[in-house]
Amino acid sequence: MNRSREGSRRSRTLAAFGCLALAFVFVELMLHLSVHVSPAAARLLLTPFEFSSTEDAALGRRPHPRHPEHDRRGWRNETALDQADIVALGDSQTYGAGVHPEDAWPRVLKDQFGLSIYNMAFGGFGTTQLLELWEEAMDLGPELVIVSVYFGNDLYDSFYHTHVVGWRREAVGGSSSIRRRVDELEGADPLLQHVQGLMQTSGPAESWVARLRWSKTFALIRGIRATWNHRSAVRRTYDAEAAWQTRQEQAASRDDEEAVEVAGVRTILTIPYRSLALNLQDLRIREGLRITNRNLVELAAKADEAGVELCVLLVPTKERVFATVDPSLAELDGAELLLESEAEATRSVLSTLRDEGVPVLHALTPLADSLRSGVRIYRPSRDGHPSPQGHLVLASLVVEWVRSGGL
Repeated sequence: MNRSREGSRRSRTLAAFGCLALAFVFVELMLHLSVHVSPAAARLLLTPFEFSSTEDAALGRRPHPRHPEHDRRGWRNETALDQADIVALGDSQTYGAGVHPEDAWPRVLKDQFGLSIYNMAFGGFGTTQLLELWEEAMDLGPELVIVSVYFGNDLYDSFYHTHVVGWRREAVGGSSSIRRRVDELEGADPLLQHVQGLMQTSGPAESWVARLRWSKTFALIRGIRATWNHRSAVRRTYDAEAAWQTRQEQAASRDDEEAVEVAGVRTILTIPYRSLALNLQDLRIREGLRITNRNLVELAAKADEAGVELCVLLVPTKERVFATVDPSLAELDGAELLLESEAEATRSVLSTLRDEGVPVLHALTPLADSLRSGVRIYRPSRDGHPSPQGHLVLASLVVEWVRSGGL
């Protein structure tokens, strides 16, 4: 009798788990279906494992056309235009990492200022990929191409794509002895290992239970919670203060973070991480600067040949923007070298572009002016990408130039 009851209990338990599993599968199927019929649902139900890019022989990776925020070509636009007056080329600073598509500065140009623009930027792209994208950009028949250069990682990207990946290695020229020294240095002590160490990109393998967070069901729960938190933000002002206090304590416990507040705007500076990609005392980064300049010269030649206006938008690091408003931040450990390297790299790129007659929009001053006024152009985190307010500053800079006769 006891065995019969135990068997019956086990059967009911298994049946209950089976029903839950079937219900979970059914909900997942319905949510996946909703993603394909509703853009709003697709955005709400993005998961940490959502496809954002796909392999590409020429670019390494390119944005995935099946991503709900991308057009049928894979670029982050509402529609895949056949013609655009302006094409924007760049990395995550132009793609709009960390903000909604409508908040990225190219979309702001379109939505708020009525300019016809097509965004062909993606995270990880450097000037080498922008050269590869040139012909694809020309298919849109633009009058103007805006190339964005971000000093936070573009010099490293130019070095990495040329000397590690091997793209356009012979085309970039340079001293054979320096190239050999660079290769030897990278072979003995790869920069990427240091970057991964600071970012803590590796970790233990996840269990199948942990991977449930990749499901659409969990994405729905996260979306509902985020929406509720946003709507109740005003009532939770004290929570924001508590969160910042916690974030300050976390930064104080790390060697690679500094919690700062300038003009009422809070953020986390990551000087050691940013220095890895910008330290001109490292021969690899200096070689990256040389390659970046050479690539920009080639882009200028392509624009001249095509009869297209080229404009370069220079985007500074968050660290330099904050130090411009509060010079005392230069006294932080490692900050002086970082700021000096970025200033030298900026002068070098400006000189190269002016020699080529290419218009340059340097975003340092307008970003610093906005920060000085208390505008939250960056988030209270270690993220170096602009907030929606920061993207508005970049868009306004471009619009001012265009309306003053730049196009």
